[in-house]
Amino acid sequence: MSIDNRAFQRFESPPGKWVMLQAEGREATIYQLIDLSQAGMSFISLSDVEFKRGMKVVVTRFKHKTLQTPLVGVVRYVQINTNIEDKYIDYKVGVEFLKASR
Repeated sequence: MSIDNRAFQRFESPPGKWVMLQAEGREATIYQLIDLSQAGMSFISLSDVEFKRGMKVVVTRFKHKTLQTPLVGVVRYVQINTNIEDKYIDYKVGVEFLKASR
């Protein structure tokens, strides 16, 4: 599905916005947020092996906002971030939020 054809509009994150999440079996860590929608988000990782497709993550905080109910998601892709302008390499990680069961 193309970015223009998404079910929910995706909003680009302003500079300095971050997300705190916990991946399977790891401590909660802060990452730079790239974009966010009702259905998912993407963020920057400095390693291409830190996240793998299918891995579950739990989002607990967006900058100064602690979530009352954490968001659970699954990693859908990890790719080289093509928006970088310098010689450092980082990776864009895409997450799809899972629907909460009632």
